Amino acid sequence: MSRPAALLLLAAMAASPADAESIYIDTDPHDWIASSSTEYETVDGTERILLARAVATVGDEVRFKIEESFKGDAGEARFLSTASDAAKGSLHVFFMNLRDDEWTLSDLGLVEVEAENRDWVRVMRLFGRISALDDEAGEKKALRELREAALADPRRYPEGLVRMIDLHFGTPTPGKPFSDLVDLYDAAATDGERLAVLWALNSSDHPEVATFFRSLLLGGEPLWLMQPVLDWMSAGSGDDVPLLKELARVWLGHAGEDRTGLLDLMIENAVPEDDLLLWSLLPAADMAEKEVLVDHVLGRKEPNPFTDGLRLPPDDPVTADLFVLYMGRSADSEAQFRLESLLRKNETRDWRSVASLEELVSTWEASRKPVERREILLEAVRRLDEKAVGEDEAFAVLWRLVRQAPPREAEALLHVVYSLLGDEEKLAALYRAASGEEEKNRALWFLLAAQGPNELEPLLSAVGALGQGSVRLERVARAFLTCPSEEVRLNLAEHLDEELALPGDFLTMLKVLEGASLAEARRLAPWFARNPGPEALSFLWRLPIPSLHLDPELAEALAASGDPEVLDMALDLRQRVAAEVYRWPYRVIARSPLPAALEEARAILEEGGFAQYQLMRELGEGGIIANPWHEQFLQEIADSETVDEVFRKKALTWLAEFFSSGASPEP
Repeated sequence: MSRPAALLLLAAMAASPADAESIYIDTDPHDWIASSSTEYETVDGTERILLARAVATVGDEVRFKIEESFKGDAGEARFLSTASDAAKGSLHVFFMNLRDDEWTLSDLGLVEVEAENRDWVRVMRLFGRISALDDEAGEKKALRELREAALADPRRYPEGLVRMIDLHFGTPTPGKPFSDLVDLYDAAATDGERLAVLWALNSSDHPEVATFFRSLLLGGEPLWLMQPVLDWMSAGSGDDVPLLKELARVWLGHAGEDRTGLLDLMIENAVPEDDLLLWSLLPAADMAEKEVLVDHVLGRKEPNPFTDGLRLPPDDPVTADLFVLYMGRSADSEAQFRLESLLRKNETRDWRSVASLEELVSTWEASRKPVERREILLEAVRRLDEKAVGEDEAFAVLWRLVRQAPPREAEALLHVVYSLLGDEEKLAALYRAASGEEEKNRALWFLLAAQGPNELEPLLSAVGALGQGSVRLERVARAFLTCPSEEVRLNLAEHLDEELALPGDFLTMLKVLEGASLAEARRLAPWFARNPGPEALSFLWRLPIPSLHLDPELAEALAASGDPEVLDMALDLRQRVAAEVYRWPYRVIARSPLPAALEEARAILEEGGFAQYQLMRELGEGGIIANPWHEQFLQEIADSETVDEVFRKKALTWLAEFFSSGASPEP
């Protein structure tokens, strides 16, 4: 399809109102992010909005006659478009802007006027008249007066007009004045609303943003909320970023939170002279943060005087952490070479001169000095990496070490198991030969580390690590709860969710959840959403969840387990925020088994529109899963004479699949 030089008219001939609107948001898991514009802002940012009728076809092109201008001068009475499939006599709305002395279609494009979108077209006409006032205060006043008039006499005005005006005033967008966005931030009732405002400010060009963002970051706001702020500062020139010592104080003040974004910003803006400050943060850093700091400070390719002068006190806990970090990393980076050198600087003996690996391991077994034991392990692992011994001997040596190592040393060694092993026959034999509770736990750590992301259930069944009935996963749960390696535990949590845990394992899974960290619980949460029970609520609520609005897996698990508080949050939010903007309430309502959730679902069914679409979407994604009202509700949809036919057919399909398979239907 060719494009005329003067008019780049293209696309969207059959666009529906939903296609035309720019306010619909759908991003998971953080599904509330500022839209680019509301309908009114789209109209206000368009120079010409014209209603034109297709009157004739000229070759592959259609001749249009302008019948009305919703906004701007009509311009020429006739023009051509490449919309060659426009039927003669059909009406179309053109959204146009002047670019380089040529009138071209805006992003909204060309919309055909059809029966289902006539109200939307009427709204465009009303909005065009108000936008033509070209006065911010006057336009706000006119919009509010139009809203009041539509409420007073709804039959005279297009359906959905009030909703569009409310969305315009309530939805944070980059085009809104700075003062309006700050008012929305101050008035926000939920985490998601505040985050939406910050993303809008992030995308705006308001000069006041720099001062506002600095004040938020330095003022102690939670770091999950500061992601738009950190993103904005990272994308800037650096002039608006606080001093590194200020950022370090903020970082230290947020222990226990996810500080990744803030640490990345610090690293981006650090200079070599800041290495001392960054290194001083190591005692307060978790292992992931230590890795970032070590990579930055020790990873410079050029000579590093600061690093050359570093010494690690042998009895410092940071030294033990750096040893674990070294054992879990690849051996080919500059930081890794320098870290090894740093760990070996105060060696008590030249362990490289020890002739055999057997002598090294025997010395390690006899030693009671943590420093000496770390030095021996460094050398032993170096020889394993360089394949100084055969594969079978390496396997035996690693198991011999893991079987006897205290927790921190075992954590370090399990990193090595990840990189070297994976032979299922050897792993099975190792587990079968293990004796006693402690040794069986360690054998499972070893097996889990070596197996990595591969399918686990067949191997566990083959080695006899799975029991029968309600205690089927007892052995696996004990290994999880005793394992010192975060990497192994996270991997096992994922296996439990995806393949290992069955509905009958609920009591054992409660024990696992009770001992899980927040990161591990996030991986376990989908299983509890599918296999809910009120017994899980206390274990879920004990977790330091930063925000239920931004932790959808945990929110779903709470909702499915029958928590009334998270349902109340969803019901309140649904009353205040349009369905197009935020998906979270519908996700919670669809998962909750409480009677109030069914009542709300029925109200949504009666309401129709986009709210109904969001609820049906959540029902489809979740399926009929241990929820007492899903089947009943879908039957009500199937029997309804007013529900959209597409939704009715979908409900019938899900019901048929459910009854034929006896399981939850796939979405």
